[in-house]
Amino acid sequence: MHRQNQCHEEITAEKQAESSTATQGLKRLAAVPETQIRMLIEDGHTDEFMCEFFGVPLDTWLRFKQLNPQLSAAASCWKTNADSHVETALYKRAVGYDYQAIKVLADGRRVKHTQHVIPDVAACRMWLRNRLPEEWNVESRMGSTVAAEVRVDMRHIDLEDRIMLLSEHRLSQTLDGLLP
Repeated sequence: MHRQNQCHEEITAEKQAESSTATQGLKRLAAVPETQIRMLIEDGHTDEFMCEFFGVPLDTWLRFKQLNPQLSAAASCWKTNADSHVETALYKRAVGYDYQAIKVLADGRRVKHTQHVIPDVAACRMWLRNRLPEEWNVESRMGSTVAAEVRVDMRHIDLEDRIMLLSEHRLSQTLDGLLP
């Protein structure tokens, strides 16, 4: 019986310590100016970073957000905006874009001109894999890869067909280089 009471007392003491730590964490967070918290959220910092920055456990940070619905809504809104900005930037990199730049000539004059950024193959790949996964993921390409590995005896094929097969093979190798 004495052993049971001792275990119960230890568990109760641990729970009280955890509760006290959580309360201290909530008090610490409540003392931080809301503008500082919003600034960190708007800079794109994760919940894990916020916990480390403020020195509180994750459950305390999540509880704090729960107790401050405006802050939680702001974080959610920011994440949506950030996702939209990244999506737009990825699209621009995938298709290429123009921007205005200033070029300094040898005589020191500055001239405005349009600079073109060419499309980025990695951005194209990422965009297509996420937007059209059925056509662009590796698993759906497995069938065409297997077909390309079938050996063809060129001795029995006329020159025109050989050229066409060689072109298709080169195109397949090029696409394999573009798509992992």
